Amino acid sequence: MQLTQTLTPTAIGGQGTVRIEYDVVNGIAPHNVGLLLEMDTKISGNDTAPISTSYGYTAIETCFEPGGVPNTWQAFEVAPNQDPSLLVGCGILNGKRCHSPEPFCCGPVGRILQWCWMVLQLLWQSI
Repeated sequence: MQLTQTLTPTAIGGQGTVRIEYDVVNGIAPHNVGLLLEMDTKISGNDTAPISTSYGYTAIETCFEPGGVPNTWQAFEVAPNQDPSLLVGCGILNGKRCHSPEPFCCGPVGRILQWCWMVLQLLWQSI
């Protein structure tokens, strides 16, 4: 089995961004493959950047199950209602050439990892 990550600088709406792609090539034997991708959303000096999705903002960790993953997420330097001059990180989860992550979880890493692994294990058991 071979896993390749490709990072491609690109622009969306005139803003610089990076397209992240993963390609898995299977060998002879069949495999179930999963990928856990953790992104640190440190914005400026804020290492606990508030995150919202296309469904809105919540201050608690949230896990979206298959079929319910939002189209986008945003991480804010201060808060979702911050001054437009402050930094925002964002990601597209569904759209052109995007395969939606299933599930998609966001929130403080210290509180979310154990919860996400429990959800993932339940999902994998149902396969």
